[in-house]
Order: sequence, then C-alpha cells, then structure tokens
Amino acid sequence: EKKKRQRRVKIVDGDAVAPKKKAALTPEEELAELNKNERYTLDSDIEWVKGKLGVSHFDLDVAACLEAHVAAAYYTKESDGLKQPWFPPGVMNVFCNPPWDDIAPWVKRAWSELATAPIGARLALVIPGNRTEQPFWHENVEPARDGRAVMWAPDGLGYVALRTDFFAGRTKFGSPGDPKRLNPETKSSSPPFTCVLLAFYKVSK
Repeated sequence: EKKKRQRRVKIVDGDAVAPKKKAALTPEEELAELNKNERYTLDSDIEWVKGKLGVSHFDLDVAACLEAHVAAAYYTKESDGLKQPWFPPGVMNVFCNPPWDDIAPWVKRAWSELATAPIGARLALVIPGNRTEQPFWHENVEPARDGRAVMWAPDGLGYVALRTDFFAGRTKFGSPGDPKRLNPETKSSSPPFTCVLLAFYKVSK
C-alpha cells in the first residue's frame, strides 16, 4: 500500500501552521506574465542607442512585432529572426532587443552575422544589465568587450569589435497595448534593473 503524501507544515511557537497558498494572479498580472518577453524599446532609448552606435537610423529590426519595431524592415516571432539573414543586401545598421528568457543564441548569432557582413556594418543588441554572471556573457561578451579582443572575418579583410554601454538608471519599456508607454499605470514592463547595449562593429583591416 502506498503511503499517503503528507502535507508539509512549519512550527511557529509550538503550533503547526500549514503553508500559505500562493495568491491567484490578477488579470493584469496574468497579462504581464504572458507578455514578459514583450518589452518595447522607447523612442528616447532608441535615440540614445543610435548615438552610441554612431548611426542615424536602423535598416532592420530582427526581434520585433507589428506593434513595435524600430525599422521599416523587421522580423517577428513568427518569421523568427534567428532563422533569417541579419545583413541582407542593402542592410548596414541592425537593431535587436531579443527575448530575455533566451538571450544566448542572439548574442552568438550577432558574432556570426557580423563576421560575414560588409565592412562598416553595425549592430545594436539591448539586453538586461544584470546577466553579467551568466555563461553567455562570459563566453560571448566578456572576452572581447571594450578592446579586449576582436574576431577576424573569415576572409581576413576585416574584424568584429564589441563595445558595451550601460543605460543610466532603470530602463523603462513599452508593452502590448501601450508600446510608447503613454499610460501612467503601465508598470509591468519596467524591470528593477538597467540594461546594457552591446554595440558590434565590422571594421576594415
């Protein structure tokens, strides 16, 4: 006969107290949970990113949606930017604010795409600034950032350099239904930390 599963309890001042049940999420909290990867970069931050990257515009947004994109050409979740070319003919400046629950493949793809991109190509990758302890950072960012190393292109005619710039203060974002963050009640898409710009450059030899 199988033993009945016992309910865990904790002892407080000699009395047994059953653990509290997790409170049900409000409709707003449920929506926030569903949209945790839907954080839309605000125009003011896009301008800051363009200034740091040294570009006046972006030709392609590789992780966007119909409601929020920073370039006329963009890939959505359905078209999957990880399966598409990032520097097709005519594209020189690329923006990416990837899904935060799966950052590593986007950072790896940035290196491989820049390696074969034209000289002068530039890529802005915006990610959380509190992930610097994670493997993807130590494998794909830390060894090369800010002049520590470069990656030579396969043809040997150029190389890829990476610079990091942290946003000032906690970064605010738009969200589904409020992409420009015009609703003062919007809070779910503002994480309690800053973000960091990974600025990639394809440089001539």
